[in-house]
Amino acid sequence: MCETELTIAPQNSNWATRVCTQAQAKETMQNIEESPPTSLLLHPESYVDLVQGLDVIIWEMDALTWKFTFVSDRAQDILGYPISQWFDQPQFWQDQLLHPEDREWCIHFCVTATQAAKDHQFEYRAIAADGRVVWLKDLVRVVCDENGCAKRLRGVMVDITQEKEAQQRTQQLLREREERSELERVQKALRQSEERYRSLVEATSPIIWDTNAEGELVTEQARWSAFTGQTYAEYQGWGWLNAIHPADRTHTAQAWREALANRTLYQVEHRVRRNDGEYRYMSARAVPVLEPDGSIREWVGVHTDITQRKQVEAARDSALCEAQAARAALQWVFMQAPAAIQVTRGSNHITETANSLYIKLTGKRDLVGKPVREAFSELEGQGFFELLDQVYATGEPFIGKEMPAVFDRNDDGKLEESFWNFVYQPLVDGEGNVYGIMTHAVEVTEQVQARQEIEKKAEELAELTRSLERSNQELDQFAYITSHDLKAPLRAISTLSEWIEEDLGDQIQDDSREHLRLLRGRVQRMTDLIDGILQYSRAGRVQQVERVDVAVLIAEVMELIAPSPDILMVVEPGMPTLKTEKIPLEQVLINLIGNAIKYAQCPHARIQVSVRDVGRYYEFAIADNGPGIAPEYHEKIWVIFQRLEARDKVEGTGIGLSVVKKIVESRGGQVWVESELGAGATFRFTWPKYFQKRVKA
Repeated sequence: MCETELTIAPQNSNWATRVCTQAQAKETMQNIEESPPTSLLLHPESYVDLVQGLDVIIWEMDALTWKFTFVSDRAQDILGYPISQWFDQPQFWQDQLLHPEDREWCIHFCVTATQAAKDHQFEYRAIAADGRVVWLKDLVRVVCDENGCAKRLRGVMVDITQEKEAQQRTQQLLREREERSELERVQKALRQSEERYRSLVEATSPIIWDTNAEGELVTEQARWSAFTGQTYAEYQGWGWLNAIHPADRTHTAQAWREALANRTLYQVEHRVRRNDGEYRYMSARAVPVLEPDGSIREWVGVHTDITQRKQVEAARDSALCEAQAARAALQWVFMQAPAAIQVTRGSNHITETANSLYIKLTGKRDLVGKPVREAFSELEGQGFFELLDQVYATGEPFIGKEMPAVFDRNDDGKLEESFWNFVYQPLVDGEGNVYGIMTHAVEVTEQVQARQEIEKKAEELAELTRSLERSNQELDQFAYITSHDLKAPLRAISTLSEWIEEDLGDQIQDDSREHLRLLRGRVQRMTDLIDGILQYSRAGRVQQVERVDVAVLIAEVMELIAPSPDILMVVEPGMPTLKTEKIPLEQVLINLIGNAIKYAQCPHARIQVSVRDVGRYYEFAIADNGPGIAPEYHEKIWVIFQRLEARDKVEGTGIGLSVVKKIVESRGGQVWVESELGAGATFRFTWPKYFQKRVKA
């Protein structure tokens, strides 16, 4: 838009406007006659409506006396000083507003720029009326007389305190990164700081434009042309509508026509095509400029970029919908799970939710909203409340095996003893703080009583075995059903992300495309984790015997894994041929060789597979020259979900080694690791020479 000089209409007694003298009015009219329309008379209400809509301080001062002649009302909101003090206190800006440490250089900078009749901008600290330090960015225009000497200064003060504070927080995060090496967290903070800075720049750089009384662009609009890339020939008249998104043109044109017809404020939100082809959400406002006789002389408007706000709103709405859908799906799984589940919150363990099986097994009592000590008062002194307190305080889960509990489970006033296998699992927030506990309980009263009876009657052992088998089959079925129900929404999320990317096409930003890629990566990681859990639950139960040449099997495994050519793979001769279960042995080799390849990320990486005869077993060894494992972790690595490296550093689910241990031990073998930190690692396991049929557990 072309830059337009405005002659400020009178301010009233509340300092919203100041009274123009006759000399000023005469000077304004003389300027209008001497040059193209560069001095306009805004109607007071129209000027206030336009100016006060901006979250900045608009000001004007005499260039010789440095006394303010106009200050917008936002000055009092931002800095707290009454508007009257700006006008009445001599040297208000220099003595009252400027921070003592910035006063000398600010005054020198402004004096130099004003004497040179140069527009200028600078950032400095101001002291608010309540003592706060407020950072201001001041953009100053020097208005000169016919001799080229400065006569007035006009400017815009922008509150950039939040930006400065964000920069300080970013610097603190950078220092913390040096101490804790949390690169990802610092990068996120930097991105947020940059986004805030870009938003602030965009917010303080509106597109100002003007039209004739009929609402047509008839003069060159530099800011509009710079933003949209349209030439004067393209945007003149109503040609500017071609830069509006096709879907927004109709309502934009309608709103503009209504404002023209009714002589009212024009206000609309629409998408405007930037010079690089990207559509940006903009808020447009315009007011009529009136002649002394009340007729409209022209319209003056402003476009402000609100793309970030729209994106935040869209992301918020999308995330809310996804969260609600995911919560509903998880709630359904939770309520249908074939186990008694309860969730409590807070140190008083107030019941937040419980599935139907839990309510049924505990006597259909009123639980939700009550502390467990109140809901199960008869359990006092049996140790359960103390265990809950311990889990909440330490954040460590507790697993109870065949714990006896005496309580009224039939709501008939009679206390009965029952036995339970249960887990108290702490629930933590994003910062690792415990906020609640999930109880997962399976009643084993029948199993315990059966085992006790077995001690008296050995003939009942078969019945107890069948009971345990049924329980295991139910747990296996539960693992399968849970795996299937959890993977279905994950597949839907992955597919939806691909559809979104395809629908948006070239309109999608690189950041959004990367976010969608990361989303699909997280979905795949979750799918792999579910598959790993299911694999772990099945390990040791499938039996299919065949003749296996171990050397050939290792070659197939390495072909499947496809290690980098930079890694030297050595398979020693003498690998045996066994009559055994191929798939479980293959799983063990895939996990151990894959782990060696995954962690052997060093120059001259070398992985060696060997075997030796140890009587009824063969002892296989997979050795690497990687970083090694400290002795204190030699047992921890076999626990499911335990990892020594972050997922962002080394990909994995934390299930592989636990699957290896379960497979090997279920066939009578052993598995262990020999390693020192920095000296590589050797994983060894024994495998039976002859197949022995096992009873399915």
